[in-house]
Amino acid sequence: MVETKSFATFDQLPSIKALKEHYDQVTNKSHLRELLQNESRNAKLRVEHEDRVIFDFTHAKIDEEGFAKLQQVAQEAQIFQKIEAMFAGQKINNTEKRSVLHVALRMLES
Repeated sequence: MVETKSFATFDQLPSIKALKEHYDQVTNKSHLRELLQNESRNAKLRVEHEDRVIFDFTHAKIDEEGFAKLQQVAQEAQIFQKIEAMFAGQKINNTEKRSVLHVALRMLES
């Protein structure tokens, strides 16, 4: 089972607070049109994970610092560990103390 630090809600994670602060102070004041013209930014905002998933954030209103903060959120929230746990059928629904059925509902019939 995936163990996480105890926070009342997701929005209480320190990384979420830092991301929101960056948005309020920087991102909210920029325009996507300007961000799209930055080739260095665009190259850094397209990421592959283990040759299985491609994340393309180039058309999201986020800069490189905001993206780094978003990655910190994923790390702190243990997103990839939780995805693996979901696929393994572990009990990740903490409210109902059971496995989630998202994967089973979308499996192809054999």
